[in-house]
Amino acid sequence: MATAQEPMSQASRFPCLLPTSLPTALLVRLPLLESALEKSVFIRFKYKDENGVVTNRYGTIDKEGTSLADNGVIRFWQTGGATTNSKNRQDGGQIGYKLFRIDRIIPNSVELTNMKSYTPIKPAGMVYNPTGDKKMKGAITIANYKK
Repeated sequence: MATAQEPMSQASRFPCLLPTSLPTALLVRLPLLESALEKSVFIRFKYKDENGVVTNRYGTIDKEGTSLADNGVIRFWQTGGATTNSKNRQDGGQIGYKLFRIDRIIPNSVELTNMKSYTPIKPAGMVYNPTGDKKMKGAITIANYKK
């Protein structure tokens, strides 16, 4: 995996999630998210927003890191599933890049698919940053599109 700012330790590809107080439920999510990032495959998962609403999400992880608010996050290209953002379409879905907090991904809901992403998704008219993310800080891990 490419790293934008710092080399990753072998302890975890999710350096923002290394505190010793890490909840056991969060550890369940890490291996599949790490595998999805390494293999650059599409995944589906259930996500609980800040209001407690649980929705299904489908897409591929582009980057992983720490948000500006110090939360472990993934930059995710969502191709299916619901959204709770009222600015988006009323039919419940919105295709595009989204930032998801890892601690809000429901344990045991992450499923890898056989669908692979071979290059980062770069929508027309959108500026894509191949080495970072303006809503993340510190080390940022980028999906391994070469495998």
